[in-house]
Amino acid sequence: MPGMSHSSQVSSRFDSRKQWAIWPGILVALLLAVLGCGAGKEPIAIRVGDTELSLAEFERSFWTAAKQDSSLRADSTGIHRHARSLADQLLIDAIARVEDPDLEPMRADRMDEFRERLYVEALRKEMYGAAYNVGERDLKDAWEKLGRRLRLNYLAVPTEAEASEIRAALQQGAIFAKIAEQRSLDERSRAGGGDLGWISYLDLDPLSRDDIFSLQKGEVSRPILYAGAYQLFQVVDEQPNDGRGTLKEETLRLTQGLQMKLVRRAKEQYEQNLLQKYNYKADPAEVAFMTVLFRERTRGVNRGEDLTALGARDDGTAVATQGSLPWTGPPVPPADTSRTVATFDPPGGRVTPLLLFDQLLSHPMPTWPKFETGADVEELLRELVLERLEIREALARKIDTRPEIQREIAEQLRDVRGRQWTRNHVRPKLRPSEEELRAYYDSHLAEFATAETRRFVAINVRDREVARKAGKLLAAGTPTEEIRRAVAAGDTSWATTGDTGTPPLSYGRSPMLDDVIFSLPMNGVSEPLPVGSTWTVAKVIEINPFVQTPFEEVKIALQSRIVDQRLGPWMKQRLAQARAEHPVTIDWTVVDRARPVPATKK
Repeated sequence: MPGMSHSSQVSSRFDSRKQWAIWPGILVALLLAVLGCGAGKEPIAIRVGDTELSLAEFERSFWTAAKQDSSLRADSTGIHRHARSLADQLLIDAIARVEDPDLEPMRADRMDEFRERLYVEALRKEMYGAAYNVGERDLKDAWEKLGRRLRLNYLAVPTEAEASEIRAALQQGAIFAKIAEQRSLDERSRAGGGDLGWISYLDLDPLSRDDIFSLQKGEVSRPILYAGAYQLFQVVDEQPNDGRGTLKEETLRLTQGLQMKLVRRAKEQYEQNLLQKYNYKADPAEVAFMTVLFRERTRGVNRGEDLTALGARDDGTAVATQGSLPWTGPPVPPADTSRTVATFDPPGGRVTPLLLFDQLLSHPMPTWPKFETGADVEELLRELVLERLEIREALARKIDTRPEIQREIAEQLRDVRGRQWTRNHVRPKLRPSEEELRAYYDSHLAEFATAETRRFVAINVRDREVARKAGKLLAAGTPTEEIRRAVAAGDTSWATTGDTGTPPLSYGRSPMLDDVIFSLPMNGVSEPLPVGSTWTVAKVIEINPFVQTPFEEVKIALQSRIVDQRLGPWMKQRLAQARAEHPVTIDWTVVDRARPVPATKK
């Protein structure tokens, strides 16, 4: 090459060969870099339009569905079936987002409640969920305490000061039984001088049992607050608990009690810290005002005297009112509606009397508080403020941005939106006309009718002549026992329904008798009828006639039934059309990697 020495030319050729030699390495590095960009990305199991469902989300959906549907087996067949079903759900959501994008106010409110509940549950799990983990040492200690039974004296008084005064007197030699008889609030034990008899560790409240079983013979417990009263326990005697099982046998019961104690204490501390953090302050004067106001407004409310008449809500909570407010007119005098009962951060956080009344009515209880002291109002205040502060704290911790929370919200939103679309757009299209309803009713009359039923007294004997005589006596109104004595005293084959007869029977229940019995009038008696090698006579004693349910009474239910029948085929056709607008892809290689059950924690 002109202008270059021989050595330079050699060096140039060497460098050229070197550059070509490193190109494969560069290409490999580039390829790894490209692949590496997606190495941490979760593989997509299902795509529907612009919606993607990752393998982790698919697994979680399958596990939830398998818990709710016993027919969904935890195997590859069940996983494939769920993949198809889930793809259809995502497709319905895609349609609903276009055709009915806005949630109705009531459904939107429920979604907000769902979100807030998720946030609070996650916050509580984070703040005191570890309290559910019972240590082996605590379990062993509880099992040791279960090895004793204590003979206990017990009393309860309204204030801690009174309980402390009584405890000091007992420590100086006062007689427990006399004090209990005169001052204890507990009516069941008061008459016996506070004697509870022999008590085991598991018989007591989890929060107080450790303190009590740490006492020695003759000792008196510190005042223990429970159900609004202060309790004192005295150990009279002790003995071994021969009924205690092995540690393995008692583990479940002991663990449940320990969890209750640990969680309750952790929850109390958590709530106290939350109230302090957000500067919660109740105004004592306003609490006193609300106590008097609540006492007046709820004076005539049912407080449990007739709980069976109160019913229950869907979640099992007892309904405190019987369909109406326990007062008339506004709950708070207009001039007092702006009063501030309590304050909390953020700045401007305040509780008014109307908010407290709303809290009382939205949190029904088996029996209403009597509001004899401010403690009942303070409890309502704490509940109301804590509801708001827990949501605020959850948002401050950005719990709402966590992927697992967002996934649950997205799943719930798809379900709610799909049900709204089905109700508002699909079902109205499938409603039958009046003529279709009438035609269906006329062709299914038997479904909307109650068949005739009859009760009859029957007597069965081996001899036909005895049966004939028994029939005549039946017709005359003779009781069956008198008939037996009169004509069949020596007949060991005698059998009868007795004077009360059979339960109401429809045609077809007694094939050998029905044709005759259902042709008899009321109080009619049959001739002897052959039943195998015996003879039966029967008397009709009750006729419940055939009743046809009128069309208007079944019209709404019938309409819903027909829509349900049409819904499946219509939805199948609509989803087939929607696949052109929202392409569906199920990556079976990814789906087949799904675990049928969650991995167990070691």
